[in-house]
Amino acid sequence: MRHLVFAPIRYGHFFWCENRAVVGGCFRCKAAAYVFAFGFSLVLAAVEFYGGSRTQSLGLLSDAFHMLFDSLGYLIGLVALWYGYHTSHDHERFRKGQAYFVAVMGVLLIITATGILGEAYERLHGHETREILEVGLLLGIAVTGLVGNMIVLVMLFLLGMEHGGGGGHSRYSRDEILWANVSHTLGDTVSSVLVVANASIFVITDDPQWRFLDAIAAVCIAALLYRQAWKMLGGGSLKK
Repeated sequence: MRHLVFAPIRYGHFFWCENRAVVGGCFRCKAAAYVFAFGFSLVLAAVEFYGGSRTQSLGLLSDAFHMLFDSLGYLIGLVALWYGYHTSHDHERFRKGQAYFVAVMGVLLIITATGILGEAYERLHGHETREILEVGLLLGIAVTGLVGNMIVLVMLFLLGMEHGGGGGHSRYSRDEILWANVSHTLGDTVSSVLVVANASIFVITDDPQWRFLDAIAAVCIAALLYRQAWKMLGGGSLKK
């Protein structure tokens, strides 16, 4: 990706940035990226919540929760970036506050993932199986979520590629929160792929016997949420 000459982001800067010569990126570019990622992900999550409720797809609803928590990660990145740029004291207090906030997010992730697993169990073993409705709408929203995740993923990844200062080579940024958000967005992209695959099967065939795949996708997404929560609670930070 570092050789994409026409990419809107290069060496940690947007193409319109006046500080493109500065090695290591700049505050304005990263802040703009986090603001965009936060707002864009919230909109996509709202669309997926609507689509999941309308189509009764547990997989799409699970992906919406995943995207919602990713947006909170972008918000943490923005706050940490602002604090690091505008202050030069009391960093320890800020890191403790960030750790507590991330820990709360981890607990919420566990609660959400457990609720998803409970609903998936009911759909797999319950007496009443919910029919997936409006599969065309489901596929359209799932593809929209996948494309949105890929846009944010590529944007954050390119921001993490910095100019090495010699020979025109790139190096990886040391911004741990940025790369943690890249990792979380990659996980959400995998979730979106599962939902798109399921929706595609539902569009191709109307056979009800394939409906169980929606619950299986939800279980896989819940596993990703547990993994994300484990990292948050284990390290008390957004480190990968």
